[in-house]
Amino acid sequence: MSGKKTLLLLAAALLAAASLLLTLRRVPDPDDPEPEVQAKNFALEWVRENAPTYKFDGMNLRISETRRRAPDEYDITLEFESRQGGYGDRTGKFLAQVITPHVTEVSVYRVPETGAWEVKEAVTDGVYDEKRGEFIGEDPSREYAEVNLYFVQVINGQEDIIPSEREVPLINGIERSALEALLEGPDEEESAEGYTTAINTGVEILEMEISGGFARVSFSSRLEDGVAGSATVVAIRRQIEMTLTQFDTVERVEIAVEGRTRDILQP
Repeated sequence: MSGKKTLLLLAAALLAAASLLLTLRRVPDPDDPEPEVQAKNFALEWVRENAPTYKFDGMNLRISETRRRAPDEYDITLEFESRQGGYGDRTGKFLAQVITPHVTEVSVYRVPETGAWEVKEAVTDGVYDEKRGEFIGEDPSREYAEVNLYFVQVINGQEDIIPSEREVPLINGIERSALEALLEGPDEEESAEGYTTAINTGVEILEMEISGGFARVSFSSRLEDGVAGSATVVAIRRQIEMTLTQFDTVERVEIAVEGRTRDILQP
């Protein structure tokens, strides 16, 4: 008798466990509004806390449309405005001060094993991947300008500083963008045309300030590493000065190395 009772108790326990498992792993009801509410709240919170474009200067985040792919999978359209142009974390970049509207498409799903919501993808304006923090292709908001970069070229057996027209991205102002392009040296096409540079590779701009027609630029110490000969020193200075003074904002240039202006670029 005791054996029979034991079997009955074991069967009852198995039935209870099976019933609990079915409850935990039930098939979601397509008409249940709760998953959609959870999906919306999750998408809003994720964009607020994780989307670089919104985190930088976004405001007025709101949902404009929700589409269900499956009982636990949704495509949610969110809209917001940025206080400045551009996408992602734009710290240190030259930005247009203009209210910019954005549309972010977020796909979310619920993990069956844990019940937690996850983001499958999040794309703003069809061009910026908020989950990866990068553009899908080239940055469409980036503006470019034609500038002259002054390189060294041998003409009739004599070295001279000659301009090469180049299109540069306007990231931190046209003056700095041109100078940064100069420091990168001639590109493949320019090199084929005989352009060279007296400036060492790997030179960085540490600080740059333009005020009242006066540009002060401090470079890393790499600018004067191994520099020898007055012709090289003159060429370095002329390349930098001529590249900057092509702009109406710059009349004079002061060159510094690690903040020092004395005893630098000695031949």
